[in-house]
Amino acid sequence: MPSFDITGIIRSVGTSITISSIARTFNDYGDATEVATDYTANAYVEVMTGEEDEVKEGILRQHDIIVWVSDTETNSAYLITGNKITWSSSTYRINNVIKYSGHYEVQASKI
Repeated sequence: MPSFDITGIIRSVGTSITISSIARTFNDYGDATEVATDYTANAYVEVMTGEEDEVKEGILRQHDIIVWVSDTETNSAYLITGNKITWSSSTYRINNVIKYSGHYEVQASKI
């Protein structure tokens, strides 16, 4: 498997994303309230067109995203399943975070 420098790609053609850390509280009736705290990060974002293996295998849908973030990015700690990413005027819920050597790959569904 060929390797490549994803952190170099992020530095050269990356874009700013907003990561929303979601805290949920519940009232006495069990109704949930979400409170979001926003953090910015630099990332490389790929929008699923429908031709990718992840779409064909049912992992993601067309218009969902895969995001790559360097593990040295200050706010990468907020890349947690259930949190949200806002990019290019759309919001996505994080479904899966995969830790690789030097970076994270994040799969997120458009909401």
